[in-house]
Amino acid sequence: MRCVKTLAGRKRGMPTVPLMNPNSPLVSSTSASASTKPSPKAYVLTPEEQLARVQDFSLTSPAIPIAGTSLQWSFAYWMSEDAVDELKLQFFDGASWVTSWSRSSRRGWQRVSTRLPASTIAVRFVGSTGNPGDRLMAVDDVRTGPVDFMDLTCDFEFDSCNWFSALPGSTWQHVVDANASGQHEVENGKSHLWASNTSEGKESQFVLESSHYMTAGEHALAFAYQVIGSPAAALELQYKTASNDWVQLFAKTGGQGSDWREAIVSIPAGSTALRFQANLTSEDAVSLDSLRIWKDATSCSFEADLCSWLPGGQERSDWERRSGSTATVATGPDSAFRGQWYIFVEGHDQHWLDPTVTTPWFPATFAETYMEFAYHMLGSGVGNLELQFFHAGQWRTRWSKQGSQGDLWLQQKLSIPSDAEALRFVSTQATSWMSDVAVDEVIHWLPDSPNSQDIQDSQPEAGLTLTAGGFHTCVLTSSGLLKCWGAGEYGRLGLGDEESRGDGPAEMGENLPVVDVGGDVLQVASGHWHSCALLRAGAVKCWGHGHRGQLGNGRSWNADFGDRPGEMGDALPVLDLGSNGSQPKHAVKVACGGEHSCALFQDGTTKCWGGNDFGQLGLGDADSRGRMSSQMGTALPSVDLGAHFAVAELAAGGAATCALSQAGEIKCWGSPLGWGTSEALGDGPNEMGENLPVIDLGQKATQIAMGDWHACAVLEDSSWTMS
Repeated sequence: MRCVKTLAGRKRGMPTVPLMNPNSPLVSSTSASASTKPSPKAYVLTPEEQLARVQDFSLTSPAIPIAGTSLQWSFAYWMSEDAVDELKLQFFDGASWVTSWSRSSRRGWQRVSTRLPASTIAVRFVGSTGNPGDRLMAVDDVRTGPVDFMDLTCDFEFDSCNWFSALPGSTWQHVVDANASGQHEVENGKSHLWASNTSEGKESQFVLESSHYMTAGEHALAFAYQVIGSPAAALELQYKTASNDWVQLFAKTGGQGSDWREAIVSIPAGSTALRFQANLTSEDAVSLDSLRIWKDATSCSFEADLCSWLPGGQERSDWERRSGSTATVATGPDSAFRGQWYIFVEGHDQHWLDPTVTTPWFPATFAETYMEFAYHMLGSGVGNLELQFFHAGQWRTRWSKQGSQGDLWLQQKLSIPSDAEALRFVSTQATSWMSDVAVDEVIHWLPDSPNSQDIQDSQPEAGLTLTAGGFHTCVLTSSGLLKCWGAGEYGRLGLGDEESRGDGPAEMGENLPVVDVGGDVLQVASGHWHSCALLRAGAVKCWGHGHRGQLGNGRSWNADFGDRPGEMGDALPVLDLGSNGSQPKHAVKVACGGEHSCALFQDGTTKCWGGNDFGQLGLGDADSRGRMSSQMGTALPSVDLGAHFAVAELAAGGAATCALSQAGEIKCWGSPLGWGTSEALGDGPNEMGENLPVIDLGQKATQIAMGDWHACAVLEDSSWTMS
């Protein structure tokens, strides 16, 4: 057993610590516990084979100097499966031994953390065996201080792992199957965490805080959640900075129904802890399950392991690694596409479970990435194999193949959108056991140049991101270069002059200058007279005509930007759109209308600025914003779309704005659009929030786009409609 932090000896005046039972059958094993990455040997607590009676045995630390603050301990443990065995961690406070953590019967190595009070002067492990015989327990890799960031993963099947209820009297409950009301189904497995307010007429707060972890680079936390109850119910995820401030990353307000929902949230580099915070009335409940930490590692040959990919099916329907042929005849491959190993999902029970296997999370790139993989689909019951990407809270299909493709491995190459945050393979609609589907040799890469690879895409894309304004067009190339052409008045091309490009010979191609905005561009949007860019760090910059405040730079005179030398690059100001705690708000999407602009933020809020004649800013009046610095930052309100409307996409038109929710609903405000009247909405009091109607399109939408005076939506059956 390895103690990472040496425990100091007892100081003068410290109470004597009771020693372990000298007859305890404690031995040191030579069996390595490689899965915990500890030292080569593990202390094993085990009763003697011929022990004639039940007994406790313990392993006690040296005395610990009183530190004045709580202590965070983490360790790995192993136990046999029999339910009569128990392992405890206890602390000694000078008067008695108090149990801080206990566990009965779990197979395999597991790592947990616990917090001990400041009065702790010693700790001990106590093993209890209910029966004589071949029971075994082991403890290894005992540490004080931060845990590894990857150790925050937890399925809550046996305990809360490295997560703690942080408020006395408001404890998250470990629930097996469902609670008494039967509302709270388990997302995956048999158990989850549940918080419910039992104080009639009072609001209570529940906080689930992670162990402090070693500072890591940018990762992501994926989790399943339920928010059930009244409009006042709220769930937040926050991270702790190095200066001990808590900053919001994710928020849901209002009852979301009893369905389990999935979220993937980027965890900034330099964070030190995470916490879920639930604010609940007596009508509300919140559940959490399937917490997973993802890191950037998406290419995989599956020769050594799953490369941190996560199977998401249940029971026997998970994707698995396999060498050689699958177990069922007349379906599945006989060998890997390359090497010895591949992943596959067996046809058994596929038809109702739709198993998934998901890549680790990866940061959004400034350009499209490319993916290549091999797949095998053989069998009379084979349904669909889909590749999906995750963005703005939704999984979207990027590629699919239907039915048996013969007894051979096929290869697919395609582009992945720049805003993708994770990828997954899904096997769906299998009709019998003859439906084994396999995947191998996945390669995911960012090209050095647009033509560095010959991409044969079954769903052709130009490899470019285009946006069209009133009289100009901009393109973000796959290598991250931004170029604009068309009418140049007011500096809308961002080239330091008002010259037009594209209407004369030798003005395009290599002769068209790159637009310098002073950083890597993830997305660009264009309006009538201006454009805005979303930068890698979540900042927003705008250029062109600013006469209505659509640039958001707070200038009431000479408001245009980009029409003179020296106004672009680092000189182009970052918009002040407010903050979350000590950090600027992190934008994930920008949209430009005729004379206004909008941004969607990582915390789910939306803000708009610029011209507002028809209420297109959604602020309940017709006042423009953005021409004075006092109108931006925290003074610029967020758009109120109602408690249950979680925005996934934004689109802006001539004098209107539309938002698509994660549930597939659309709301629009500004000039008349889709609500059956000739009246504008959003320019008067009490017209936004719950009073703003959902556009009735007959079914859920998956994508929206807007022109000057119209909007279009792609529906869930892949049809489209116009309003």
